[in-house]
Amino acid sequence: MLATKENAWRTPEELLVEYMDHIPKQEYEEMYAMLHIEASGNVSQEDFVTRNSAIYEGIEVQNMTVEILTYDEEQMTVTYQT
Repeated sequence: MLATKENAWRTPEELLVEYMDHIPKQEYEEMYAMLHIEASGNVSQEDFVTRNSAIYEGIEVQNMTVEILTYDEEQMTVTYQT
């Protein structure tokens, strides 16, 4: 996810929850805007939106919840369950 001044005060857990909250709303452009370009593999916004809409609308996501299991500060990784 993108580390910007705007997001500097927010925890990785909060950013993950915000990112995942966009899925049921089909807000794929907003999800893309949160990605770090290098971490995204340089995927274009159009390709990202196409792929994610096909996935989440294809499986008809409803009532999705995110449970944060752990956060490793050293590795900067969040383990979660959806």
